[in-house]
Amino acid sequence: MRFQKGQSGNPAGRPPGSRNKSTVLLQSLLEGEAEAITRKVIALAKEGDMAAIKLCMDRLAPPRRSAAVECDLPPLADRDDALSALAALVAAVSAGDVTPSEATAIGRIIDQYPWGCASKMYQDREAAKEIGARCFSACKQQEEKTAAANIRKEQVCAKGPARRPKT
Repeated sequence: MRFQKGQSGNPAGRPPGSRNKSTVLLQSLLEGEAEAITRKVIALAKEGDMAAIKLCMDRLAPPRRSAAVECDLPPLADRDDALSALAALVAAVSAGDVTPSEATAIGRIIDQYPWGCASKMYQDREAAKEIGARCFSACKQQEEKTAAANIRKEQVCAKGPARRPKT
């Protein structure tokens, strides 16, 4: 066994920004010829070569992964607004303004909003608990100081009034 179990043979990993050797070689071969090759592919596409046409179209107009969807949704101001937004989304699907797959993606986003609000409320509650604990601690310390001062006063009072020596 060359390496210990759980130990990488290359702990630093591949350096950031490093490129594959074959990519570097290909780029160096094409460096001066890229414009000529591009012109040739375009010429072949104009002549009707389907492979060249496909190559040009894939580069000029790649297929869209997703598009912006226009849908009127109410603003999400608090957790309860998510339900009305989902209702508006269902209405948009039934009206044909939004496809079901688009609605699914939007619905996932809307579904995350109440979780974000709950997380914010939890953080606020924890911060308030921490502030309350600090205030309680400060009040407790003040009470202890006051109690100690009262005990000292009682001890002084129990001894009686301090008398001045006669002169």
